[in-house]
Amino acid sequence: DLLDPDSRRGSDFFYHTGKVMEFAGKPNVADFFPFLRFFDPQGIRRETQFHVERAFEIAGEFIRERTEVRERESSDEKTKDYL
Repeated sequence: DLLDPDSRRGSDFFYHTGKVMEFAGKPNVADFFPFLRFFDPQGIRRETQFHVERAFEIAGEFIRERTEVRERESSDEKTKDYL
């Protein structure tokens, strides 16, 4: 579960999303000198992409698990499930 303090995946998810926010707030030299954008001299784009992909993988795992559980239980009762 995402909010379980003992969950390894939950803590990994929050770690990676935190890193994305950290890199989003970091000044990037390539923003001021567009010709450097391709070179990514600080590695911000590369690092951000890694953490975004990992966070999406973890979120996808949670979504797949939740949909599998709902399909197995498949009751007629309507529930509000916001993942």
